[in-house]
Amino acid sequence: MFYPAFDPSNLRAGGADLIARDITVAMGGAAPYMRGTLLGRASDGAASSAAKSGGNTGTGGLVLDATTPRLANAIPGVYQVRCIAAATGAGTFRVSDPQGRVIGDVAASVSGVAFADQVKFVVTAITGHDFIVGDGFDITIGATDKYVPCVASAIDGSQVPAAVLAADTDATGADAATVAYFAGEFAFEKMTVDASWTSAAALDAAFRQAGLPIYIRSLGVLG
Repeated sequence: MFYPAFDPSNLRAGGADLIARDITVAMGGAAPYMRGTLLGRASDGAASSAAKSGGNTGTGGLVLDATTPRLANAIPGVYQVRCIAAATGAGTFRVSDPQGRVIGDVAASVSGVAFADQVKFVVTAITGHDFIVGDGFDITIGATDKYVPCVASAIDGSQVPAAVLAADTDATGADAATVAYFAGEFAFEKMTVDASWTSAAALDAAFRQAGLPIYIRSLGVLG
C-alpha cells in the first residue's frame, strides 16, 4: 500500500512523526472520502462477558443486560470489571473502559445491582462462596475493524476519533482498502470533519482522552 509523504494539501500542521497503517473503510458515503477525513472505528454491536484470565475465587457471576448490554457511549474493546473490596455475600467492583479509564463502581449482591454506563450488567454474589479482591470479569464489545467518518453523536463506537485518512478513498460501492494516519499533527481547517466536532480544541481533547498521539491544530493559532 502507498503511504503518502508529499503533502500538497498542507494537511500536516507540525513536525511530529507520522505513523500510518493499512485499514479498511466500510462501504458508505455519497462520494469518495477525501484525504484528511476524520475516522472512527465502528462496533459490530456484539457484547460478551467471561471471568478474567485465571478464573475467580468467588462463584458469583456477571450477567449482561439481555436487551441493551451495549449503551450509546460504548466503545469497541475489552472492559474490565474487578473486585476492589470484598464482603460476605457482596463486594465492590470497579469498571474500566478499553482505554483503562475508570468509569465507575458497582456493588455485587445476591440480587444484583445494575451498572449502566457504556455497558449494562449486574454482578451477582453467592454467600459462602464470596469474591475476593482481584476477582473479576471482562466484557468485550465487538468491533468490525472497519473505519467510518467519525461523528461525535454516533452510538456504534465510531464516535471516538481513531485516525485521519491518508489518501482519497472511494467506498461508495464496497468496502475499500486504504491507509490512515494513527500519529501526527494535523490542521483542523484542512481536514474533512463532521459538523458535530465544533473546534480543533474539542477534537484534540478527544484524541487525548482516547490516548492516541494525534494532535489537531488550528491554523489560526499555529506558531
